[in-house]
Amino acid sequence: MSSEKIESVKKQVEETTKEIHNTLHLLAEKDKKLDELKAQSDSLLESSARFKPVAVNLHKKSRWKNIKMTIILTVVIILILAAIIVPTILKFQGK
Repeated sequence: MSSEKIESVKKQVEETTKEIHNTLHLLAEKDKKLDELKAQSDSLLESSARFKPVAVNLHKKSRWKNIKMTIILTVVIILILAAIIVPTILKFQGK
């Protein structure tokens, strides 16, 4: 009977050892994946640091382009209105 108990305990120890090895293997894989994710994260951080000045510069250029276009359209509208209103006023003053 005692030899059966010893065998049973040995089996339990072997199963527990296998589970510990499997757990350690899974932990090692997860650690490797975490390292890969950290590397990707660092790479994205570097890319965003390079992208930000380009985006800011592009934003400034597009803002100035919009301001110039607004000024040009305003001047054109004023000229068109002047071309319509001035002759009309001169025509009524001439009578």
